[in-house]
Amino acid sequence: MPEEPLFTATSLLFRQQQNIGHARLLGPPHLSSLALLIGVIVSTAGVFLVTNNYARKASVPGYLEYSVTTKRIYAERPGRIERLQVIVGQRVQAGQLLAIISTSLPQQIEHGNDALADYERLLTQQHKAREVLAADNDTQLEKIKAQLTALGQAITLQREMLALQELKAAQTLQIREASLALLQRAQISRLSFSELEERWYSSQQVTTELKANLANLQAQQVQLQITLANNPTTRRAGLLQIDTEIARLEQARNNQQRELRQEIRAPIQGRIANVMHEAGENITPGMPLLSLEPSDGTLQARLMIASHAIGFIEPGQAVNLLYDAFPYQQFGS
Repeated sequence: MPEEPLFTATSLLFRQQQNIGHARLLGPPHLSSLALLIGVIVSTAGVFLVTNNYARKASVPGYLEYSVTTKRIYAERPGRIERLQVIVGQRVQAGQLLAIISTSLPQQIEHGNDALADYERLLTQQHKAREVLAADNDTQLEKIKAQLTALGQAITLQREMLALQELKAAQTLQIREASLALLQRAQISRLSFSELEERWYSSQQVTTELKANLANLQAQQVQLQITLANNPTTRRAGLLQIDTEIARLEQARNNQQRELRQEIRAPIQGRIANVMHEAGENITPGMPLLSLEPSDGTLQARLMIASHAIGFIEPGQAVNLLYDAFPYQQFGS
């Protein structure tokens, strides 16, 4: 029995005239092809999961903070801010001048200026006294050196005179002994021997006097040498007393100056984080003037991450920070 066509001849002719193409009846795919396609998809997904890392991006809120505590700077006494030397963001060194605060009380200003004038007058007197003491000490030192030089020359001369006198005394002693022998043999008179013996006694007395004078000169020399050796100590002791008084007056003057005009200086090296007041404002010791960030700190970000996302975080991951004040569309991350 001949097979009947699925489409009529009129229908086939109509499709050909419309240039649609040949008509074909598609049946369902075979199960083997479908199983192969599913196997390829599953294998590809498995390889991807094993060899690749899963990345999840999420935007979370947060804020920036310094890793070390920001130090607040306070004024020691109440007053008016005369001048600010720094601005926010400026880096400062330890001891650098930050601000000047002056008192605003007229009576305190008048009393303080009078006290400062008195301190300056007393300091001038002490400095002048120190100069006079140093000059007198130098003069005395030169005088002692000159006296030692003269004593040295006198001692040398005295020794020479003593040596000559001892030689004369030895000669007179020999003459006396020889005269005594002559007297015993009755070769000279008693009167002649007495004159020779008197010469010997005189020679001995002169020798004794020269020795005493030499000892006296040597004692003076030793005394001057001791004075010269002690001069630096004596000088330092005298100057130390004046320097102590000068230091006391300078400390009192500086305290009085701080009563009138405080100089706020940086206690550590760092960066100005914030300035709470402006020049011309009144301030009290309990009010912070500015805050200082130590230079050994770093800026850290604290992010508020949801608890269900903690498992996707690990050390070393890159994080992009987006600042509200600087839109990332314009400034980037």
